[in-house]
Amino acid sequence: MVAIDAWTDRAFGAELRSIDLRQVLSASQERALRLALATHKALRFPQQEIQPADFLRFARLFGRAHPHVLEHLRLKEQPEVLVLTNVIEDESKPHGHNGAAFWHTDNSYEAEPASATMLYAVSMPQEGGETYLCDMAAAYRALPTDERDRLAGLTVRHRYGNRDAGKEHQAGRLQGDQENKVPEVTHPLVRRHPVSGEPCLYAVAASARGILGMEDAEALALLDRLKGHCTHPDFVIAQRHEVGDLFIWDTLATMHAAAVMEVAKGPQTIRLLHRISVKGYPPLPEAA
Repeated sequence: MVAIDAWTDRAFGAELRSIDLRQVLSASQERALRLALATHKALRFPQQEIQPADFLRFARLFGRAHPHVLEHLRLKEQPEVLVLTNVIEDESKPHGHNGAAFWHTDNSYEAEPASATMLYAVSMPQEGGETYLCDMAAAYRALPTDERDRLAGLTVRHRYGNRDAGKEHQAGRLQGDQENKVPEVTHPLVRRHPVSGEPCLYAVAASARGILGMEDAEALALLDRLKGHCTHPDFVIAQRHEVGDLFIWDTLATMHAAAVMEVAKGPQTIRLLHRISVKGYPPLPEAA
């Protein structure tokens, strides 16, 4: 049995307090969690005490764990885990503690996009450090019918980074041959979710650089307008992490942004999160 408490004071999301993620879950629990993620789009598991191996086992319930292209930020003993922190030990080395502080969709710059991303909070500052998410299915439903029909046939060009860098924060900088690993790709502007069946606007910010068959100025104006629409407060939630929180969201049905953070000045200002993104959706276990 899995107790799922939907958030009634926010646009979407739910909380699960009855599960210890150090334990191996049953097939019925796995099914319940996968369906809950597709239904609620974001799930919080508070007060977890897990190690990276536990985190990775949990991640694999939702797809194939995918190591990030920024190899220098991976956890050495568990390369599927990306370390996100505002602790800067060596200013001479590349770092990007605000490398996710803009609206984006994880792995939208790759041919196979991420299906879910999850964070485990190891250390959090007394204030700040939130993650913001917007509901791309609700944003699509809110558009006029004729515009939905027009958008459904468009294909977007994606490339690593943030198209608004300069006005906003820059994605973590690529090093060496990393740029060769993420060539430009295309994705449909509207995707149908593989579990819920909902049509969703997909990745209209950051990596989205143009639209096939459309002049760049027109394409960027459309993408900018859709970005503003999707991030309207009606579609957005803010998740304040606490130490021990595991927070997972569906990347095919949301966009997200990290809160802007200052470099840590001491223990009470440290933001340290472990992150895993997964690709694909494993088949749902049969219902008991």
